[in-house]
Amino acid sequence: MVFIIILLLFFSAFFSFAETALLSLNKAQLKQLLKTERKQGKRIAILKNSMDQVISIILIGSNFLNTLSSAIATALAIDLIGPQGALWATLIMLILIILFGEIIPKNIAALYPKEASLLSAPILTVLLFVFKPIAFLFSLLQKGINKIEGALWKNKDPIITEEELKTLIALGDKEGTLELGEKDMLYNIFELNDLRAKDIMRHRSLIKTCNINASLHQSIEAFEKSGYSRLVVIEDSIDAINAIQGILHFKDLLFFDSAQDFSVKSIMRKPLFIPESKSVISLLSTFKKEKQNFAVIVDEHGSNQGIITMDDILKAVFGRITDEHNSEGKNAEERIQIIKTNQFLIPGELSIDDFNRIFKQNFSSEAFESIGGFLLEEFGYLPQAGEFLKRNNCILAVDAQSQRRIKMIKYTIL
Repeated sequence: MVFIIILLLFFSAFFSFAETALLSLNKAQLKQLLKTERKQGKRIAILKNSMDQVISIILIGSNFLNTLSSAIATALAIDLIGPQGALWATLIMLILIILFGEIIPKNIAALYPKEASLLSAPILTVLLFVFKPIAFLFSLLQKGINKIEGALWKNKDPIITEEELKTLIALGDKEGTLELGEKDMLYNIFELNDLRAKDIMRHRSLIKTCNINASLHQSIEAFEKSGYSRLVVIEDSIDAINAIQGILHFKDLLFFDSAQDFSVKSIMRKPLFIPESKSVISLLSTFKKEKQNFAVIVDEHGSNQGIITMDDILKAVFGRITDEHNSEGKNAEERIQIIKTNQFLIPGELSIDDFNRIFKQNFSSEAFESIGGFLLEEFGYLPQAGEFLKRNNCILAVDAQSQRRIKMIKYTIL
């Protein structure tokens, strides 16, 4: 009888071991198993995809074994020491089941989920095949209960409130789980729904503009002075009602010859107007839907109040983003400078794809992604300032370089 009890406890421990192993196995570990242990990996993948039925089998088996072992132990104890044996058998079996049937096997499986999954997969696969009809019925029952619970609780308070999440974030920061700055970023995300466009917009007094009647030369000068890749087009004063007429992109000027007829109005783009009361979360959805990242803010009377960009929203969450090559926080495309109509100063880290898109070229590189890397590949060494390359009716000249990379390139259209 004792041997039977031990055997039942062993199988109960197996079910706990197998359950924890599958639940602890993450996607990366499963992919690794599919590569190294293809046959067993496929079995484990099938089990992971049928977790509802697997859990049903484990729960049925585990409860049945624990109940049976406790009943046998109780019967054996009563035979040996009389009626009081039932109490002792219950206490002893409770300790044995918790210790050897739950804690120890689950801890081992949690520590070694890959190895535990490999050991338990063959037996679980057989059990799933044999008891699949029963497991299927129980999983249907469980889904039905979940639906009823969902209907009963749908109007209840959320399981985790915003304040509780903030407490968890603070706890994670205190214990060192979060990296430096992550706590502030997460808190800022909570504030996004409370933030309105007017809270983070750039006021109209700070907007860089270009007049709708400006010539090509005047437009280029406006871009040079501003340092931006987009300018707001106005008719008179920025403070006038309905002053903003459109948005002018500097790349739309690139292929205009001064001799050609030029009109700001013909190439400017229609601005996206949004109310100043719009929430930042809602604005993100609008940007995504309209495929834009620039908007004009208007008040309840339709007067222009300012502008807002995706960069302004990112700053609200992450703070000002800079890198070692970009002390002003502008991306590579925004740092392209216009020297004259057919000459530009380009940062070396500008991607080849963006370069081709802006300047209508078809350069490519097998080893590099940036235009500076493209020049390195073409020269075969790190060129010095002044060295140049002539390709596709243009000249790419090194304007500045460091010990390891090309920092700036002077691009001239012939």
